[in-house]
Amino acid sequence: MRPDRWVLLLSILSVARVPVTLQAQEADVREAILRTFAALNDARVDEFLSHFVPRAQVVMGGIDELEFQRIRTALNDGRRYDWRPQQIRTRVYGNTAVTTAYVHGTLRLRGGSVVAGPWRYTETRILDQGQWKILQQHFSPLGQGVGQVADPSFHPAIEDPTFAIGTGPLVLIDEAHFNMHTAWGTYRPFAELLRRDGYVVRESDATFTSEVLMPASVLVIGNAMSINLTEDQRSPPLPAFTADEVAAVRSWVHGGGSLLLLIDHNPYPASAQAMATAFGLRFLNCGATYRDVASGRLIFTRAGHDGRGRQAARGADWITYGVGGTLVDHQVTRGIDSVATFFGSAFQTDLPHQPLLVFGPGVACYSARELEASLPDYLQGALLEFGAGRVAVFGEAGMFTAQINVSAGGTKMGMNNPIAGQNPQFVRNVMNWLTRPREPR
Repeated sequence: MRPDRWVLLLSILSVARVPVTLQAQEADVREAILRTFAALNDARVDEFLSHFVPRAQVVMGGIDELEFQRIRTALNDGRRYDWRPQQIRTRVYGNTAVTTAYVHGTLRLRGGSVVAGPWRYTETRILDQGQWKILQQHFSPLGQGVGQVADPSFHPAIEDPTFAIGTGPLVLIDEAHFNMHTAWGTYRPFAELLRRDGYVVRESDATFTSEVLMPASVLVIGNAMSINLTEDQRSPPLPAFTADEVAAVRSWVHGGGSLLLLIDHNPYPASAQAMATAFGLRFLNCGATYRDVASGRLIFTRAGHDGRGRQAARGADWITYGVGGTLVDHQVTRGIDSVATFFGSAFQTDLPHQPLLVFGPGVACYSARELEASLPDYLQGALLEFGAGRVAVFGEAGMFTAQINVSAGGTKMGMNNPIAGQNPQFVRNVMNWLTRPREPR
C-alpha cells in the first residue's frame, strides 16, 4: 500500500477510536456513581468516603477529616439514605468528568422525620490512580417538593399469582421523561406488586424507540412532564415526548404492544397531551372533583353518583372523600365493588372504548382550586383496543401505588388507604387484561 494511503488509514482509525474510548470512560464514571450511591444507601461509610479525594467540595462546604467524622456519626446515629440517581449525563474531558443527574428517594433522619426528593445533582470527578473520585459534589432540591414517598410497609397478600415469580411478561416503567412516579421512587409499591404477581419489571431511562420497546409486553408511563416543570410547576408546560417518540409508541402499540398511560391533574396533561392525542384521548389540564370534596379523593362504585347534593364523608384518616361516579361492569372490574382515586384529571375519547370509571353529574374542572368548567360525560378510566395492541388509560396515578404524604402528616394515598382496599386487585386485573391474548371474535 502506498505510504499516503497508510497515513490516511491510520488517521481514520485514530479518529474512530476516540468516541469508543470516551464512551468507555463515561461508562466507567457512571458505574462509579452507582457504586457511590449504593454504598451510601447501605451505610457502608468507609466505602462511600473512599469515592472522594481529600478536601473534596460538597453541598455545604469541604469534606475534611472533621466532615468525614460527621458523616460517619450521622450514619451510625440512624440517618438513612434511599437515593437513586437517574438520567445520568456524563462528559469526560481528559482526566476530568462532569456529571449531571436527578436524585430521587428519601432521607430518613433520626427520630423518624423524612426528607423527600427529588434533587438536582452535579459532580466533578478526576481520574486518581485509575479510579474516578469525586472532587466536587452538589445537591439542590427541585421546586416541585411533592412530599410524597413510597410506603415501605405495604405488602398486600397475593394468594394466586398470575404467573410464577419471574416468568411473566416484561413490563417497562418509563423513567426517561422526568416522571413523578418511578419504579425506584413512589411507584415502588406498584413495581413490587407486579413482581410478586410474576411479572418481570424493569426501569426504562431510554428515549422511546422501536428497539427499546420491542422486548416489552407493557409500557407504563406515569406522570411524564417537561424539564422546565421540574423547577417550577407553574411554568408553561412543554411536550414531554418528541414527535419521534410518540410515533414509536403508537406504532409499537398498533403492532401488538400494551400501554398503561397514567396522566394526573395539572400540569401533567399538558406535558403528555401529544402521547394522549396519538391514541385519540383528550385530557383537561386541571384537577377533576366535586365542590364538596376538596381533597379530590373519590370512590367509584357500581351504584354510581346520583347527583342529589352532597356526597362527602370522612375516611379513617379524617380526610374528606366522595362518591366519584360509576364503576362499569367488565372483566377488569368483576368481583370488585369500589375503586378509589386521589384527585386526578378527566378525559374523553371519540374512539371505540370500554369505560371503567365514569364521573357522575356535577364533577368540575379546577385549576389552582378555581372552578373552570363542569365536565359532562368525562372519564377517569377506560380501555381501548388499538390495532393489534391495547391501551389502559387513567386520569389518576396515585391509585396504582401506595404513598405516604409526608407534608400532610403522614396520611396514606393510594392502595394503602383504607378506602382503597380493592385497588390492588383492580391493578392486577388491569395488567391481566393488558397482557392476555384477545378472545376470538
